[in-house]
Amino acid sequence: MSCTTRIRELYDSFSETELKIADFILDNRESVLDSSTHELADLTKTSASSWVRFSKKLGYKGFTALKVDLASDTVEKPEENQLMNVFIDAGDSFEVLTKKVQYISMSIMEKTYNLLNIKLMSEAVDAINKSNRIFIIGIGGSAIMCNDLMQKLSRIGRTVFFHDDSHILLAQLANLTPDDIVIAVSYSGKTDVVLYAAEKAKEVGTPVIAITKYDVKTSLSQIADFNLYIPVEETNLRLGTISSRNATFVITDLLYYGVAKDNFDDTLQSLVASRKIIDNLKQ
Repeated sequence: MSCTTRIRELYDSFSETELKIADFILDNRESVLDSSTHELADLTKTSASSWVRFSKKLGYKGFTALKVDLASDTVEKPEENQLMNVFIDAGDSFEVLTKKVQYISMSIMEKTYNLLNIKLMSEAVDAINKSNRIFIIGIGGSAIMCNDLMQKLSRIGRTVFFHDDSHILLAQLANLTPDDIVIAVSYSGKTDVVLYAAEKAKEVGTPVIAITKYDVKTSLSQIADFNLYIPVEETNLRLGTISSRNATFVITDLLYYGVAKDNFDDTLQSLVASRKIIDNLKQ
């Protein structure tokens, strides 16, 4: 997960002091890599402890870990960052509209992969593989991705529960055990039904995987055992819900592929069996 990506994703949540530090890192990468916290505190008129706290807010153990990650960052082209704020305009030709949507779609994919924590993703897949039953929780727009994941996992022989009716969805959780797992999908990290389900899971010791926007302070992030983050959307009227949908599909597809890979022989048998049933129905 890129250091500069983390900063950009959390930028709107920063305090005045944190904004000074964030802007300095984004504009003075080499200086940050070559300086101590005390030197940087003098340059930004902050404090050494503020730099340490900022590092931890980004999810690092300390400032040294931030510097290690920053050193491996690739430098973004300024024009790319500007293009991300392009609105869809009523006067756009369809050709222009197509180019804008293409750029935004490609950008959200790149940002999503930059945010990936491979180690955590692998641990989440391992937790799914060890579970007896999988309960997927999500409503509204998130239900689209939940239903897709439920169908995929069902076809490779996993016992999966999901329903787009919130009352039925919650009723399915009545018999949760520590041997099950809950996958909670909520872009905001604040959806009441999803939070309620995650809290109930934690009460009985059921592991929770959260797919949510990159914000370590949301209620869902605080509850979950595994936080799989997607990029924070722009606040303007652009392609918000489409962006979060595409980003979520990246995460759910990776979970599916990970589960399928780790049970390869069983996966092939299950796919062949499900294909035969569907083919018989078509005849």
